[in-house]
Amino acid sequence: MEIEQGYLALADGEGGAEVRLRRKQADLLLTVKGGSGRTRAEEEIELDRYREDLDGLLVAEVEFPDEEAADAFEPPEWFDEEVTGNKTYLNETLATKGLPR
Repeated sequence: MEIEQGYLALADGEGGAEVRLRRKQADLLLTVKGGSGRTRAEEEIELDRYREDLDGLLVAEVEFPDEEAADAFEPPEWFDEEVTGNKTYLNETLATKGLPR
């Protein structure tokens, strides 16, 4: 399988995080890695890229194994608004009502 990838941030020392965007066929994955060695923390994030009437909208869906991991997550600087719980960004709402105003 062909994979395209690029880096949005590189780890700066032992405490830094690496942020990578990878395309596998039609899937886009955002990966955040922290630490070094055999026990690195790694989160893969689904990135939804919309077209046509929703062109330009990107939504990163980040899932965590528990509340503690969710609370510890520090999003990259280029993440914009937190939309968790905002029903206007549900796929169903976007498909039927378009972009939120």
